[in-house]
Amino acid sequence: MGVKKIPIPGFCWDQKGTIDAMPPDKLCCVYRFSKDKGNMTHTGVYTGDGYVIHAHGHAKGVVRQKLAAYPWTHFAYRKMAAEQAAKAVAWANGKIGNPYIMGAYKRKCTPAFRKNRAAAYPKSAANIIKYCPVLNKKQATCSGCKYNGKLAFDCAQLTRYAYDSVSLYLPSGATNQYEERIPENAPGVQDLLSKAKPTLRTGSRGK
Repeated sequence: MGVKKIPIPGFCWDQKGTIDAMPPDKLCCVYRFSKDKGNMTHTGVYTGDGYVIHAHGHAKGVVRQKLAAYPWTHFAYRKMAAEQAAKAVAWANGKIGNPYIMGAYKRKCTPAFRKNRAAAYPKSAANIIKYCPVLNKKQATCSGCKYNGKLAFDCAQLTRYAYDSVSLYLPSGATNQYEERIPENAPGVQDLLSKAKPTLRTGSRGK
């Protein structure tokens, strides 16, 4: 039996649905739904100006692209003050050029951390190692590596921490984020439940 998921304490999207209904001038999370897998497989931060910042994979890292450059299928929007949205966008902009590592969660990119993530995500291990000049034995130290000293993210952790920069909680995992659900045994969830104010779960829900 799988782990029970509960609503995110104190949070809900005000609007979500297919990408064609997304407000073009608002900060949103965007998602890609995979029909084969039956869930959301990728996410990014839509910055309200036709562009998305997302952790695009091991080869590209965190990039800024036009919305149409990637096959996004869904969006989720949370109302916030203009200055709050601007702060989240500024945070995301500051991470352009940072590394993508599967399972990375705002930790410095080091050979040791990559080895840790490779062990945790064996299906991605080859790519995690490939883009580290120390682990792929091209050089002895991190000196000169474009990711040296930078924080690493996977796609959902990038969106998670963009919203965290304005004190809004999102869980790990693109599907959990879009569905506003979190595993009841997730780290810190009981603390969130104790602090959360009742949230009126209304708005244009979409599909």
